[in-house]
Amino acid sequence: MFGFAGCGDPFNDDELGRDEVENKVTIRFGYLAEEKDLAVVIKREFEKQNDTINLKMEPISGDWKSAMNQYVAKPSNFPDIVWVPSDQHSSYSKGGAFVDLRPLMEADEATAPSLYYDSMIETTHYSATDEGIWYAPRDYNKPVTYINKKMFAAAGVEIPAQKDWNYEKFLEVCAKLRKAMDENGRGSENFDAEKFAVGIEPNSFPVESEMWWNPVYHSAIESFGGSLIDTDLSGRDAITVDSDKTVAAYRKIYSEMFVNDYSFGPQDGTASTAFLSSKAAMWFSVRPKLPTILKRDIDVDFLPLPFDKIGAGNSGYAITYVAKDRLSDKGGNTKNNEQLAWEVIKWLITEPGQQVLGRSGAGIPVLKSMKDSGDWITENDPTLNHQAFTAYEERDIGLNVFNIYDPDNHKVMFDTMTLVMTKAISDNSWEKKGDTYEMSAGFVNDLKAYKEAMLAKAE
Repeated sequence: MFGFAGCGDPFNDDELGRDEVENKVTIRFGYLAEEKDLAVVIKREFEKQNDTINLKMEPISGDWKSAMNQYVAKPSNFPDIVWVPSDQHSSYSKGGAFVDLRPLMEADEATAPSLYYDSMIETTHYSATDEGIWYAPRDYNKPVTYINKKMFAAAGVEIPAQKDWNYEKFLEVCAKLRKAMDENGRGSENFDAEKFAVGIEPNSFPVESEMWWNPVYHSAIESFGGSLIDTDLSGRDAITVDSDKTVAAYRKIYSEMFVNDYSFGPQDGTASTAFLSSKAAMWFSVRPKLPTILKRDIDVDFLPLPFDKIGAGNSGYAITYVAKDRLSDKGGNTKNNEQLAWEVIKWLITEPGQQVLGRSGAGIPVLKSMKDSGDWITENDPTLNHQAFTAYEERDIGLNVFNIYDPDNHKVMFDTMTLVMTKAISDNSWEKKGDTYEMSAGFVNDLKAYKEAMLAKAE
């Protein structure tokens, strides 16, 4: 379910609890509920610079796709602008829920698509052949390696320089962390209570990898020679989740990261909480997690993801189709809400709005001109290695790998891949034979069933 604002705006313009709407037109803005703090800032800062538009902020709670389906079923509830994730928009974009922003972006030199990362513009298409820009990307978002500096220091492990950081160095660091953790159990000969208190203890892990999450598993599989799709093929033949090379990638991930308890799977019950509770010294995650980390008072720094390929995605804002038919009077001139909504989105994706996003700590500017400068660095401890978030653009790979198929089937295929990866990192899926690991009969059967589920959506 998702929530709606009542007749009043949830964010007030003054201390008396009134929303200033006199001589303004109102544009309804659907924001992700967990980003309320950012939504407050967007409203405040935009309205400081635009005295003719009032933003009525409406939260989208729970599952985004369910919320979208309810919007589509009852269009009067649809905001004029809605938050959009890059990995779920395809079926709605194809179905006409959003306005194609390409004509608007190309008509204004301040928003020319060439000003933005190519990989981020590509995510706005709903298929491999589509050229529409169905939402405006607001950020450049790819996983990095978050580092808990206190845990590294307590374990006596040096944080590598970015120039030295790669997969081999990552495994070396994991081994050192694992050793320090295992040697500091209660009752051990050299037990250190201070180290234990910051997370250096046997129940902790070197890394919270989230290897069942698309941006991470896709990066690892591609880096290790596997693939989910053979782009030289089409239809059912293109799915390669069970190819020899992809299975070899699963084996490498499992045998090098999970057998030695460097990381853990969702079945272990600590998913998405380990780093935040100082039970993991590293975390493969994205920039929007930074505000939460800082609220936990974790002494943090960053390195890039330690893979040769890095899955890049984003979120952004779309103008909904209903805005085209809503009319507002602005200064005696009647405009449809599509035009007014574009004023808001243009602000969000040009430098004024990008600076606001950067100051919040929740995102990396999608403007290429701000790669190495801006409030996203200066307002969030400039001594940290923020460049980890923009490093190695040449390694970026798109996450919408199933976009050769019907957009209505993308989510099911990605959900199936989550099941595949959950199995791939499970002890029950592998059997030790000599110096290697072979797939168990159960995993062979499961992988066959999962592929069949994907093939059913590839017709």
